[in-house]
Amino acid sequence: MRSKLYVLWFLSPVWLIGCTRSELPPKAEKNTDSPQQAAVRQEFNRLKAGLAALRESKKGADIQVWDLLGPDSQAAAEKRAKAVKSAYGKLADKNKAAMEKKIGLSAKELADMNGKTFVKSQIFQRKYDKVPDSEVSKITVKGNTATLVFIDPGKNTVTVGLVCPEPSSQPQVDRWKFNLEMPADEE
Repeated sequence: MRSKLYVLWFLSPVWLIGCTRSELPPKAEKNTDSPQQAAVRQEFNRLKAGLAALRESKKGADIQVWDLLGPDSQAAAEKRAKAVKSAYGKLADKNKAAMEKKIGLSAKELADMNGKTFVKSQIFQRKYDKVPDSEVSKITVKGNTATLVFIDPGKNTVTVGLVCPEPSSQPQVDRWKFNLEMPADEE
């Protein structure tokens, strides 16, 4: 009987070793973004989604993108819209259809063009058509400004500035606005 107990005592650790997992569980990925960087990244993802929706001509996508633009970008879009509207108004009726097709807007949209409508135009979309397929490379936040560097599908590095018009200690998502350059109609 004693020999049986020794055998059981000896085999029990062997049995336990054989039944335990030899692999360690995978480690969770470390998120190295600060709360402000995470908010900027989230806003970039919203911009990508908005521009993708514009590409697909989804209703309301222009407003979504417009709301992500900073005050300087919105002012520049209004200025460009005014110039396009003026050029459209000066065209002879026979040439208006060609401009409508080139810009991708209806006659009514061109006649009533504003900054939000400009964002919806092919002029704007051609400039930012690669953003939805881009990946963030680096985010730097300094106070109420940020710089986001992303790599587009053509492996080009693009740097975009952001501003937080309402500085706060809270890194809220809706506070960050993009300073996007407004394209000329030749682009």
